[in-house]
Amino acid sequence: SEESRFAFAESCSSGLAAATIGAIPGISQYFCGSKVTYRDNTKHEWLAVTHGTLSQYSAVSEPTADEMVAGLLTSTSEADIGIAITGHLGPDAPSEIDGHVFAAVGFRDEADTGSFRVWTREFQLNCQARGDRQREAASLVLWCLRQVLLIKHAHRFVQQAHSAPVYITDSPDRMEQSSDLLFPGAFNPIHDGHREMAEIASTLGDQAVVLEVSIENVDKPTLSQTDCICRILPLLFEFPVLLTAAATFVEKSYKNNITFVVGADTIARIGEDRYYNDEFSVDDAISVFSAKGTRFVVFGREMSELQHTGA
Repeated sequence: SEESRFAFAESCSSGLAAATIGAIPGISQYFCGSKVTYRDNTKHEWLAVTHGTLSQYSAVSEPTADEMVAGLLTSTSEADIGIAITGHLGPDAPSEIDGHVFAAVGFRDEADTGSFRVWTREFQLNCQARGDRQREAASLVLWCLRQVLLIKHAHRFVQQAHSAPVYITDSPDRMEQSSDLLFPGAFNPIHDGHREMAEIASTLGDQAVVLEVSIENVDKPTLSQTDCICRILPLLFEFPVLLTAAATFVEKSYKNNITFVVGADTIARIGEDRYYNDEFSVDDAISVFSAKGTRFVVFGREMSELQHTGA
């Protein structure tokens, strides 16, 4: 992403993420550097992680990862993306932290570059040997970087092309959209109800569910690039995502034979006059759906104590 520069704060990966990406010719145009802070006092002196945080939560914790990436971006004005990782590689670590790492992703708000947001997640490494775990931790840093850059690029593209969708997945080996089963929503955040709907719809449709997130919404403000990163990054651990600028279902029906997964309240809104005008009516929308073979899998929802929608 030509407009993005990034930096790392590495503890358990010991600079391996920096070494890996530093091997790419010309990367200095984008890669600002990495702070390898292995000991607690170095985390404090180089990244301003407080002694209180380290004492109360330990170096292997979400608060420590948060403060690491905050200290990184505060001290590195060039970078608009920062990624920090801390964890315990073992061996002989207590079971509750053995192979556990925390990755924190910080990104500057495009509306106010003096502020930034942080997203943090705990991971359990799959490997057992210390060296393999270190490589796995470094790969996790690079995976986080890739996903943030993809989301930034996707947001910029759909905003400029307006309604041309961009498919985002967790792997560079799965970049072609293979499913026409779309689940539109805000997913802020995703919850178990969403997951259950997706599982049932996937079984019924015999294909994987793709979450559709639109930067445009008839009833809500446009999603900023920073909003998209916060919204989409957690989703990619569970589902592929289609980012669009499609505010209505007519716009979302960008190709033939799409099946949408929706709740009853959503399907009801398709028939509301306030979403249409004199130039395009409800009947026109239904005609588009019919011509394109658009279908809907509709899930019931409890509307009140006395009234329930059909399942």
